[in-house]
Amino acid sequence: GFDKETGQVLGGLDKLPPDLKEYVEVDNKLFVREIEEWDALQARKLQQEKLALATAAAAASVAAAQPMNTDTCSQGDAAPQHDPEYMEQQSHNGDTKLLQEDTERAISKAAAEHDEKSPEALLTTCSVPTSDVTSDPCPPPEPEQDVCPSSPPAPQRVVEVAIPNVGTFVIKSKEGGYDDEAMMTPNMQGVIMAIGKSRSVYDKSGPEAAFFQALKVEYTRLLHIAQEDATPERDYRLQHVIVYFIHNQAPKKIVERTLLMQFADRNLGFDERCKSIMKVARAKLELIKPDEVNMEEYEMWHRDYRLFRETTVFLLIGLELFLKKSFVEALKYLVYAYQYNKELLVKGPCRGHDEQLIAHYRRECLLKLNEHATALFETGEENEVNAGLSIMNELVVPCIPLLLLDDMEEKDMATEKLTDFLPKLLDCSTEIKSFHEPPKLALYSTLELCERYSRVMSLLSSGRTPADGR
Repeated sequence: GFDKETGQVLGGLDKLPPDLKEYVEVDNKLFVREIEEWDALQARKLQQEKLALATAAAAASVAAAQPMNTDTCSQGDAAPQHDPEYMEQQSHNGDTKLLQEDTERAISKAAAEHDEKSPEALLTTCSVPTSDVTSDPCPPPEPEQDVCPSSPPAPQRVVEVAIPNVGTFVIKSKEGGYDDEAMMTPNMQGVIMAIGKSRSVYDKSGPEAAFFQALKVEYTRLLHIAQEDATPERDYRLQHVIVYFIHNQAPKKIVERTLLMQFADRNLGFDERCKSIMKVARAKLELIKPDEVNMEEYEMWHRDYRLFRETTVFLLIGLELFLKKSFVEALKYLVYAYQYNKELLVKGPCRGHDEQLIAHYRRECLLKLNEHATALFETGEENEVNAGLSIMNELVVPCIPLLLLDDMEEKDMATEKLTDFLPKLLDCSTEIKSFHEPPKLALYSTLELCERYSRVMSLLSSGRTPADGR
């Protein structure tokens, strides 16, 4: 983002809205205070351990059977050292069905509580203080912090990743390792924040319990987002695939597996706590039996979502070109945006974008081209007339049947007589594939796609002049 008044690029907290910026600043101060209190607590525990060891040594000289009694003093500190073994036991022991039901219960409980409480209340009911949502929800272990300033091995590189609304992380990234861009996606931000909120659960009960807590927090957040009133400038479906699934009543198993996949993302390996929870999520995925999730249906839902994003790219580029008055190029994108969007809307009203909006700008674009071609004809000059003919033959004429057929469907006027007449006049049998090959699309990150879509929709909202009642 950038400051509209100064034109300077904003960074860090300056990118946040004023109220959220103030919240984060206050929260960060609380976090610093909590760290200081935690350090003091650790110092006291260290003193207690030394005293316990001294007591144990004295007791051992009196009665050899007593030494093991002092273990209770250090169990809390020793437990985190056994996290890998704990996770392996959790992933291999126990019944598969029970573990799967645990995941389902976590999501179902989040959905049920969401109906009873506000999201803010839900997020604060975790046995974690509000300062858990800090600028560093997953602080790296102390040893790793000591290593970072020194020169890393050749195959590694130190990367500083700033995540909006979350904080800045310094991670050691191997080539082909962490995806810096993936760390910036709304999905990854949500997962990291959820893990941050489960910190006290992790410290108290280990990664398995923290995983279910984080899962519940993230699903609750996504439910809340899905129920917000979206605007054309802010379409949450573009930010979160699960929001798209919720809007379109995707099967529960599809949503569950998708959420598990997000917690199993390899990019969570930058921090030991995140990595432990990532391993739990991967273990859960491995325990899902083939008959529990229909993978064909799962892939179908994700293909539809990819088509939705692709349609969005066609639409936003077409609208950007339209606003720049590049009508020849804009028409190609808008034609395909309309066609792909129509395929999505057949499956449900929330599968795609506003059909009337796309139809309006497609028609406007065609009218502009028709006017331009007519003006070229009127010059009488051979080159201009040929250019006008080219526009008519390559763009206007092939597009007219598509518009007419769409109008017939909307108004239910597809009579047999008209259907027989149109092919003879304008070759209505011409399908979209013979209109033009679809333009090649570049790959866009989720953040770039959302920013560009929001920008173009804001421009249209401020200056759009609908025609023909559209």
